[in-house]
Amino acid sequence: MGWSEADGPERHATVTVDTQGVIRSWDSGTETLFGYMSTEALGQSLDLIVPAELGGALPVHCADGEVRHFAGRLVVLLDGLGAAVGATVIFATTGTTGVRPFG
Repeated sequence: MGWSEADGPERHATVTVDTQGVIRSWDSGTETLFGYMSTEALGQSLDLIVPAELGGALPVHCADGEVRHFAGRLVVLLDGLGAAVGATVIFATTGTTGVRPFG
């Protein structure tokens, strides 16, 4: 499960959820990292990978039953008026998500 060193450091997994916590986007990097295919994840609660006992923490529950820890960043998605319309989570196997602050 996950990536090998040969895959390089820039591999990421991105999950998008709506305001109800329902998974709306699940990319191929997410399939590789967590083991769930997009057909299994889309339309499911984010609880699929974030175990209830861990709340909003970044450890994730993978398809093989293991809880793994990944570097991650949660980004809240806003509409043009500033209202939250969902969220995206970017995960990386090691180090950083590659997201850098502006400036």
